[in-house]
Amino acid sequence: MDDLTTRPAYVINLRRDIVAWNAAADRLLGLDGRNWEERNLLRMVFADPAMRVRLPAWRKDGAELVARFKCDLAAMPKDPAMLALADELKKLSPDFRHWMEQLGTANYSQGIGTILDPAGHQIDFRHEVLTVDEYRHLTMVVYFGEK
Repeated sequence: MDDLTTRPAYVINLRRDIVAWNAAADRLLGLDGRNWEERNLLRMVFADPAMRVRLPAWRKDGAELVARFKCDLAAMPKDPAMLALADELKKLSPDFRHWMEQLGTANYSQGIGTILDPAGHQIDFRHEVLTVDEYRHLTMVVYFGEK
């Protein structure tokens, strides 16, 4: 992952905790400056007002992230950590709660499609998801250039 010097990449678990990242992802998302609890992609998107401002396609990206989370939650319906995160975000975000209650998961994503970099320039990414360790449910999200 560190060899991807210009492409942001991070490893997430089913809860969307970002457990590893490269320097490019830190430059884009400010991960080093966040404490452990704040390094959760869902929490960043739904509970961090500064991040929301940086997401021009927030409604699309947010809905797709929730849809993917719902799929993974269906695979682990009794996982206390995932249920606690879902409960917390339902209380913090009416949008998260609404999308969690919707039926279906037609479009889903593991990453963000459009973001403003720290200087305010819009970047439209396409990303790929790679399985790191299927038994520990770890995946790596790599952002490949612009769409």
